[in-house]
Amino acid sequence: MLRKIAPLLMLCLLLTLFACGQPAPESEPVSPATGILGKWYAYDESCYPDEYAPVLTFNADGTFHFLVNLLEGMGSMTGTYEVRDGVIKCAVADKDFLGFRGDDITSFELSVSRSTLVYHGAAFGANEAETGFVRKKA
Repeated sequence: MLRKIAPLLMLCLLLTLFACGQPAPESEPVSPATGILGKWYAYDESCYPDEYAPVLTFNADGTFHFLVNLLEGMGSMTGTYEVRDGVIKCAVADKDFLGFRGDDITSFELSVSRSTLVYHGAAFGANEAETGFVRKKA
């Protein structure tokens, strides 16, 4: 009996050593290819009727479009983005609103937290710092 079990135990030991000896795979950095492309909706959008919900869209060509709630209507901004170390850095190239809170915004960042993007930047319109964006509407 021992002669039958010994080779199996040895095989288990070797498999365990090889499995434990492999380095853990590194987390894949966030990039357009790994899933930020498309529309992201403000986490609290349930308090807005659909036509007033903020929506952030990332395009494959490195551009973004941000539909923003200005509290007195809707506005939008466009620009370019880059992803580094789990942070999305957005540079605003154009916006169609003046005279509203935050009309001087030139850039902002979003951090990636699991399946949520968290806005870091100046407040503008209904958008506040730490606003979360999720993939699907609530």
